[in-house]
Amino acid sequence: MKSKSFTRRIVNLDDDAVMLLFDSSRQYQLDFAGATPLVAAIRLGRLSLVKRMLDNGFSPFVNVHLCSALGAAIDCPLEQGDSILKLLLERVDTLEPEDPFEYCPELNEPMLYAAIRRRKVQAAKLLLEHGVDPNWMDIDGISALQLAKGMAYVDLEGLEKWNKDR
Repeated sequence: MKSKSFTRRIVNLDDDAVMLLFDSSRQYQLDFAGATPLVAAIRLGRLSLVKRMLDNGFSPFVNVHLCSALGAAIDCPLEQGDSILKLLLERVDTLEPEDPFEYCPELNEPMLYAAIRRRKVQAAKLLLEHGVDPNWMDIDGISALQLAKGMAYVDLEGLEKWNKDR
């Protein structure tokens, strides 16, 4: 049974109270919107809570087919979004999913494209550092670098420099 929004339940609670409410055995529980407690913490930009949840066994890939945690971090409009994404990506080497970085149904596009469209250059660089292929083509035959070139407001120089340095 799906419960009410985790975001609404934890928004006014401190980290200790949230950890009492949601231990790692409940990490798979979904609210009515299909979000896990970890995704709710990410959407709120609660970096310390996200770190604590990860340290206590919560997986960023509970819903790997939805890329929930990574997608929520990329979509997070708060400045903590990039820090949370970095924290999540630091856990990648210890996790199972074969290819968590390409298409993300929750964002309705590949994660790198989502980061570029949202003008999140730091998030794009973090994804590139963790193995996302900037030359991967979408269904229209457009690579992430081509997308960045078409969007004058994106720090294209930073992305191209990163690509050349590799």
